This record gives sequence, C-alpha cells and structure tokens, in this order.
Amino acid sequence: MKIQDMTVEEFMTLLKDLQTQYLEPQIKVIVQCEIAEMRSDVMAGYPLDSRGNPDVAGHRSFHEALIEQAKARTEYWRKMTFELIKYGLLGFIAWQLRESWIAFLRGPKP
Repeated sequence: MKIQDMTVEEFMTLLKDLQTQYLEPQIKVIVQCEIAEMRSDVMAGYPLDSRGNPDVAGHRSFHEALIEQAKARTEYWRKMTFELIKYGLLGFIAWQLRESWIAFLRGPKP
C-alpha cells in the first residue's frame, strides 16, 4: 500500500508503529549512554577507595566531618562573643561603680 492511498488514521498508525519499532529503542540507547556518561563524570569527582572504586561513603563522612567542624566553630565564636560582652559589661559596671565611689568620697563640688 502506498502512502498516498492511506487514510489519515492508517498513516498515523504507521507512524506510531515506526516510532515504536525504530525510534523508541534508539532514544532509549542514547539516553542510557548519556546517563552512563554523566554518572562517570560525577563519580570521577569522588576519591578512590582501596579497591579503586569511588568512595562515596568516605566522601559523605568527610563532608559530615566538615559540617560538624563548622558547627563547633560557630558554637565557639558564639560563646566567645557572649563571654567578651559579659566581661566587657562587668568591667564597665565595675569602672562606673569605682568612679561613682570616688566621686562620693570627694563630696559635693563647691
């Protein structure tokens, strides 16, 4: 049967069959190749373990350690800032009390 003699429905069926038989397997192969290439690019960024495989778990634990270190550093600076403000304020209050006591002992100004 020639394409010119087909109805629209028959032509659409033919196109769908061609797509199913030829195009979809080709697309599937292309997509699988692209995914494999992207996966190898991603895995190339991981350090290798003793067997030469990408060490995903080691990479994750390294980042977890970095996160814990950052949390500890943040907590240290928070405490350091609090202590600095606390002792600075206590020093200021002590200085004010000292100056007030000295002024009290001098008595009123003539």
